[in-house]
Amino acid sequence: MLYTSYIANIKNIPDDYYKLVITRFPPSSMKFDNNIRGEKKLCLAKILSPHKEILLDYKEDDDWEKYTRRYLKQLKDPVINDYLDQLIEFMVHFNDIVLLCYEKNSTHCHRRILADYINNKYGIKVREL
Repeated sequence: MLYTSYIANIKNIPDDYYKLVITRFPPSSMKFDNNIRGEKKLCLAKILSPHKEILLDYKEDDDWEKYTRRYLKQLKDPVINDYLDQLIEFMVHFNDIVLLCYEKNSTHCHRRILADYINNKYGIKVREL
């Protein structure tokens, strides 16, 4: 299964779930494995976070539609799609994965956009923990 949640909720996520932090600026206190198969089951995936320019523009103009449109365009990049293909393959055959970012409420959050993108591309329902 594939889930989304927020970093402050990590203590409530089962230990056997793989946690993928999808933020551009991760907490400095977190120590990440080099890849998703690491011992800690905690990995950083900046590739799935909005580009810095998209994030900073949104913080300045608060235009959610523009932010969504730009992030969806970013997600169509072949390198990102290759990464997602590998992530989904790993999940389907082996493990539960949780995509984590900072926002407690996923209404205006890139993890919700990413979850919808995954649902549309792969037909996988991504649930919020």
